[in-house]
Amino acid sequence: WGSTVVADTIKEMRGFYVKSGQEISTRVELFPEAYTSKLAVLQDGLEPMPYEQVEAVVRHELLEGAPLSELFATFDKEPLGSASIAQVHKATLLDGRTVAVKLQRPNVEPKLLGDVANLKRLSKFFRSSLPVDYYPVFSELGDALINELDFLVEAQAMRKIDLAVRHTEGGTIDHDASLSVPLPVGELVSKRVLVMDFVDGIPLNQLSNKMNERGITPGSQEAKLAGRRIQDS
Repeated sequence: WGSTVVADTIKEMRGFYVKSGQEISTRVELFPEAYTSKLAVLQDGLEPMPYEQVEAVVRHELLEGAPLSELFATFDKEPLGSASIAQVHKATLLDGRTVAVKLQRPNVEPKLLGDVANLKRLSKFFRSSLPVDYYPVFSELGDALINELDFLVEAQAMRKIDLAVRHTEGGTIDHDASLSVPLPVGELVSKRVLVMDFVDGIPLNQLSNKMNERGITPGSQEAKLAGRRIQDS
């Protein structure tokens, strides 16, 4: 009952509260399974933006108002996932490459930053009455959120991670690196839209369900092998 109320309230309030729910859903070592499982939908299952709005954002950010057909051969109207800050669509460039297009929800930045400011004020006011001082926690999350709202920063981070993964300790490039990092596509990046390599796979938050569908039970040899492969990556 409690987890349902919390999940429904977060969905209704949206904004930074969704980000907080996303964090809780990933911390299975800290929170009860009833809460982490109920809040997992916040990671990529929120109500998506209408396609007309999606098209308008991409045209404004990447094409100076020109139609999508000048850049994309196809653009899926249904998103692959929709979360608090952005949603992702599968598309095909004119040169035939399949890409993922991540775009930010319009006007989400002032909403999120306003939520953080309110939470910081409340936590600072009640810091002596609570068992934990949440003010520095919300301050740190607010600082991180500023970078998360800028896809140019995200694109730079993707390139840095790729270089770190592909280079050995001696500085040479490892062409057989077990971990593949999706990269931004050319200059198709703005503060609110990011076009990147499309990687087909299973999200980690859905891995357990997929393994159950294939008859792989927790603790089995197959499950342990899958865990080792993920760790080795």
